[in-house]
Amino acid sequence: MIKMIKYVKETPDILISILENNERMLSVVNQYLHKTTIQRIYIVGSGTSCHAGISAKKFLEHILKVQVTPLFPNEFINEITEDGPQTLFIGISQSGASVSTINALKEAKARGDMCITVVGEKNTDVEEVGDVNVFMDCGIETSSAKTKGYEATVLTLFLLGLSYGFQNEYFSIDVYHNYIRNIRRMIINLQSVIDESILWAKDTAVELLDKKSFRVIGDQNCMGTVMEGTLKLLETVRVGVSGYELEEFMHGGYNAIDKSSVLLIIENTQDQYYKRQLKLVNYLATKTDYQYSVSSDKNQNVRSLVLPFINDLYFSALEYIIPFQCLAYYISTEKGINPDIASDPEFHMKMGSKNLKK
Repeated sequence: MIKMIKYVKETPDILISILENNERMLSVVNQYLHKTTIQRIYIVGSGTSCHAGISAKKFLEHILKVQVTPLFPNEFINEITEDGPQTLFIGISQSGASVSTINALKEAKARGDMCITVVGEKNTDVEEVGDVNVFMDCGIETSSAKTKGYEATVLTLFLLGLSYGFQNEYFSIDVYHNYIRNIRRMIINLQSVIDESILWAKDTAVELLDKKSFRVIGDQNCMGTVMEGTLKLLETVRVGVSGYELEEFMHGGYNAIDKSSVLLIIENTQDQYYKRQLKLVNYLATKTDYQYSVSSDKNQNVRSLVLPFINDLYFSALEYIIPFQCLAYYISTEKGINPDIASDPEFHMKMGSKNLKK
């Protein structure tokens, strides 16, 4: 049985469980960070883990009033020099086996940073390096292309910021509970988003089986979703896929679009760049027959996937990734690809990029 879509369907229950048990999950971190001053935060991980950091950045900066910088591990090791005792390093590895994240954690500790790890499995190598560990109980995810683990990581980062901020009096208990209510509302609504995304993905996948060129486009407020959606399609469909920030696509990317190009454009109707998005969508409708908008509002000029998104200013990353996960699953399985299994299951062993248990 292919498990990827099963994990997508499990996501709402997993997130509700994390939300309801967040005080227990974060108790050690709360003790570790009690009465501390944080001047900057680095969120470091590879692939999906880093994308989760990008999706959490805006909210964490809003509530904590500090700079939050998501980075790949080697970026942190080779390019960052501004850290020390008032720097919080959050190292993320769902499997707990990422060698590059472990190396970045070791570097952060050597510099005197406060080091927290966020993992989805217990008794891992990453945990041995961090000062304290956050275990997000999202269940084992054996599929090569991670889905529920992404949303679990994003939610855990939201909750970590809320817990630290409330504990250290950045905001009142009423503000804290209002954010928790908004997150809960978002999670409860996910079931409808999943159900409708599956129906759309099943139908749309058939049209795209022979396509070799995909673009995922969104503005700066949804770059975590753009990057993660791009990665899901790359991991599963295994053709050329690239992701663009809205304005960056206008500076060159449009040149490569032809009638067979597949464009997946994220349109958040509550976003400050929505009118700019519509202008690009309407232009590209003249260039390709395979443009799809992912939105809560129908655009008459393109094939729109209209979903019951809540469009929260800070938490929409939890909902907008769902249709990309579903589409990746249905295109790959229609093509005869098992998305649970990497194209080379021994790749990490050959490259030494993960400490895999034999």
